[in-house]
Amino acid sequence: MERVKLKLGTKKLKAIIDRLEEVRGKRSRERFAADADLSMATTRGWVGSDPKAPDLPQLMRICEKLNLSPSWLLLGKGPKFLAELENTTRDTAEELRTHLLAELTAGVPAKRKAEVVGDLPPSKELLQTTVEFWRARVSLIAKERRAVHAQGLKAWIRRQKARGPSLEELGFFARLEDAVETGSDVLPAEVPESLLRKPVRPASEQLQNALILVDDGEGNLRPQFPRE
Repeated sequence: MERVKLKLGTKKLKAIIDRLEEVRGKRSRERFAADADLSMATTRGWVGSDPKAPDLPQLMRICEKLNLSPSWLLLGKGPKFLAELENTTRDTAEELRTHLLAELTAGVPAKRKAEVVGDLPPSKELLQTTVEFWRARVSLIAKERRAVHAQGLKAWIRRQKARGPSLEELGFFARLEDAVETGSDVLPAEVPESLLRKPVRPASEQLQNALILVDDGEGNLRPQFPRE
């Protein structure tokens, strides 16, 4: 099976290696390799003048064997150990229930407070329900935002077609319309140069007709229609 290589910049690679060394502590490399079920070649690979990133399966094996949080090892976020992560989740759930009870019982007669306490689910179930609610809510908001974005793009395409576009631009509009209809807001490839907004263009009419490209951080260029 092909190894899953991590493509990391120098800073991110160094940060992961630093965390690996932090976990190794005073253990020898031989001892650490044995504890993490790794070969010595692997542990030697991330040190020296030209360190190599461990592949993803190796990093996951390290996390499993040493009870490390993958989020901490890869990103430096959250608790270092899985046990700490579980404790944090439990504490969060209990804190959520405490705050919710305080809000729901404020000004409520004492006899009714006991009923409110009994009606609320246990902390872990309450946290799970809350997360599921907001996951659905965020998904709905994103869907509504995409719908508004699609409407704006369609209006922008209609304005562009009305000004007598070139054949190249018409082809691009057709691909963009297809992308909108399928629910994708990723810009089709090969955007005509005439549609790109550039700071060097002084004419306001050109700027109004131009397309702004927004990098979504995942290697995709997404169109942002100019507002009227």
